[in-house]
Amino acid sequence: TAQPKAPKETYRTASVSSERYLSTLNVPVDITTAEVTRQLNARLSGLLYEDDSLRDDDFACKVWKRAPIRVEAASDSFVFHVPLKVWAKFGYGFKPLGLNLSTYKETDFEADVRFATGVSLNPDWTARTHTEWRGFDWVSKPSLRIGPVTIPIASIVGKILTRNRETITKGIDDAVHKNVEIRKQVVQAWNAALQPYLLSEQYRAWLKVTPIELLMTPLRTDGDRIRATVGIRAVTQTVFGERPVVKPVTNVPDLKLVPTVPAAFRVSLVAQLTHAEARRLLADTLRGRQFSFSDNRYTVRVTDVDLYGSDDKLILKVDVTGSLNGTVYFR
Repeated sequence: TAQPKAPKETYRTASVSSERYLSTLNVPVDITTAEVTRQLNARLSGLLYEDDSLRDDDFACKVWKRAPIRVEAASDSFVFHVPLKVWAKFGYGFKPLGLNLSTYKETDFEADVRFATGVSLNPDWTARTHTEWRGFDWVSKPSLRIGPVTIPIASIVGKILTRNRETITKGIDDAVHKNVEIRKQVVQAWNAALQPYLLSEQYRAWLKVTPIELLMTPLRTDGDRIRATVGIRAVTQTVFGERPVVKPVTNVPDLKLVPTVPAAFRVSLVAQLTHAEARRLLADTLRGRQFSFSDNRYTVRVTDVDLYGSDDKLILKVDVTGSLNGTVYFR
């Protein structure tokens, strides 16, 4: 029978560190132009553009998408082939038999228009595009019918469209800025990342990730793909015990735009284990275990186990029965 004197329970609180170590992960983003095409056609349908004011330039028009949009990657931008149906109304003047007449006429036609658009993200997660007019091809040329006479006006309408190209491209950029909501998806992804992940049901071990900031390189095209790299800086912890409670966020930090994100990554994994949870793990592991010594001449069975601190040492208190009855302390 052994009942030794228990080592004194003392703690050095000054040695407890609350320092948080940041982990840095890099996540490559790879999107095919086929996926951009699919999403673009899903978002854009029907009436795309409308200018119903004749006061500023004697020109009004409505523009519809006629067929699916095609997307190609070129250099640092995307080239969009947009099949359009256009209705136009404009002031038209002519001088038959020396008479000076002017009136408003309407026409409709079809054309395939080309735009080149550079895409990027602002720090506030809004989408920023810069669209340039790349010309168009007639599918059906516009004309005016005045009495029995049909007057081809393709060259006139072409000049009007070209003259208004800045208005049209600005309308596209404004529509993207207003309608492409990215922050909402980032908040959802951020909250998904906050959810603890169960590593081990037996040891009740949870991986807890707390994102701190997000970095992103500029989007660039590579063949038929759009590539970028997202850098995530987060605090990663292993927590033992009950599932950690996390509060969902309603906002995320501004995006940090950087030229490059380091290819290497680092994970600093901090483990938090309370004494109570450590006692439970020890008891589940050791309670009821038998140990034999000296060619099985002696055998002890663990009946209980505990732990505590003694200055900078960890003390294990183990109660045993069998060839030895009592308590054994391990420093």
